[in-house]
Amino acid sequence: MANKKPKTILVVDDEEATRGLITLILRQEGYAVLEAADCEDAEKIHRRHHGRIDLLLTDVSLPGPNGPELAAALRESVPDLPVIFMSGMPEAEQYTPFLQKPFDVTELVRRVRSSVQ
Repeated sequence: MANKKPKTILVVDDEEATRGLITLILRQEGYAVLEAADCEDAEKIHRRHHGRIDLLLTDVSLPGPNGPELAAALRESVPDLPVIFMSGMPEAEQYTPFLQKPFDVTELVRRVRSSVQ
C-alpha cells in the first residue's frame, strides 16, 4: 500500500504563540502545515505553494483584511477550499464552521479531520 501524501493546512493567526501551538499539534497528527501571520502572508504562501492546500484554518480577526475576507480571496482560485474560522470573540460565531478559542487539542483535531477527509 502506497503512502498517502499528508493533507496540507494553511494556519493563519497573528498571535505567534497560538499559531505555533496549532502548527505543532497538527504536525504531530501528520498534517503538513503552512503558517501565516496575516492575509498578505497567507496569499503569498498560497500563490507560491506547489500543490493543494486542503484546509484554511484562520482567525477571524487579523491585522488588515480579516479571516473571512482571506477565505473569499483564496476561494476565487480554489472554490471548494474548506475553511474553519476561529476566534476568542463569541460574536464571531456567525462565520461557519467556527471554532471558539480557547479550544482543546481533541476538538481541534476532530474538527480538522472532519474538514479534510
